[in-house]
Amino acid sequence: MNYLTILSLFGLLQYTLPQSSPYQTITGFVIDAETGYPLELANVFLANSSIGDVSDKDGYYEIRFIPPGKFDLVASVIGYEIEISEITSTISAPEKLTVNFNLVKKAIELPEVIVTGRDKRIWKRRLAKFTRNFLGESQNGKESYIQNENALRFEVDESGTLTARAYETLEIINLSLGYNIHYILDEFELTSKHIRYSGSPHFTELTASSQRELIEWKENRENTFKGSLRHFLTTICDNYYQTQGDVKERDKVFHWRNVIKHSVKVTYKDTTLIEKEGFFVLIVDDPFGNNQTANRQLVNTNWFLTPSDNPAEMYLQIKGYLEVHYEKESFPFRRSFGTGMQTSWIKVTTGSPVLDKLGRYYDKYSIKTSGTWAKERVADMLPFDYSINN
Repeated sequence: MNYLTILSLFGLLQYTLPQSSPYQTITGFVIDAETGYPLELANVFLANSSIGDVSDKDGYYEIRFIPPGKFDLVASVIGYEIEISEITSTISAPEKLTVNFNLVKKAIELPEVIVTGRDKRIWKRRLAKFTRNFLGESQNGKESYIQNENALRFEVDESGTLTARAYETLEIINLSLGYNIHYILDEFELTSKHIRYSGSPHFTELTASSQRELIEWKENRENTFKGSLRHFLTTICDNYYQTQGDVKERDKVFHWRNVIKHSVKVTYKDTTLIEKEGFFVLIVDDPFGNNQTANRQLVNTNWFLTPSDNPAEMYLQIKGYLEVHYEKESFPFRRSFGTGMQTSWIKVTTGSPVLDKLGRYYDKYSIKTSGTWAKERVADMLPFDYSINN
């Protein structure tokens, strides 16, 4: 007997939105832009989620339970160009929103054929490098694979920069978390100093072969979420509202060598959700240099948050680096620096990025991470509608 996993609901919003706050429903039609005929079996989904629908014979789709926030609504069907519509769902918005898609037929573009043994060997080496950096090297990455890897083509320029493109939606099987990820790859660039990639993933549940496998997926999802960048961002937003934006200073300052000694919880003057969730946060003068006299000062994360007009969003403003330690779980990464903790650094690279209470930030390159969080890859992603509480 097979067991189906239960789709996650929206527990992350329960602590931020009034109980009376309605979710939205999006409906519409997907049609051929040239002929006006309806397109059946088109996938319409919210990017980075498990929320979506498939159009019927009339091209009609309906997606319910859209939480407040900004989302990319994606329409995709074989043989047509992908179309993305940015939508905004707010508490005061109408209960139903109509978004129609007029898809244009895709020009036939066949991937170049690998004709020689040498070409194939080069492609395989580049594929291995791409897979290692795209899916990641965590426990989740090791248990994930790309089903249609032959859709990928790679280029390496004179500087050694590796770029990748996909001629169709990538089908990624994540056996560690129990997801089939349909990933529309927009960009992939790997240099000796950084990695940049972006796309529109849609998560669907795999069917578990046993109750034991179902339990393993649940535990792996929980432990992947714990200590992640998304966990941290949702925590600081929630903490802001639980403490009514209190910005009392944390007066405890200690020398960098003492960080190693704090392998257990650092006690603030008053306990906040930040510590309860396993984090402690410091503002750092020089995280990567040789300045051993630099101080690391415990900070109140409310300093860095400003509410926006949209109650589901906040502005993040950080000058310098935040150093974030997480003390509870180690999955899917090993603990760093032998301290019994995972350590990561955050730097805002552009202005004041907007983040929402689901832990998303809209400008994909506005936050630079180092340390443990820099290791997070596609295989470590969870759909934004995943909640550890459900």
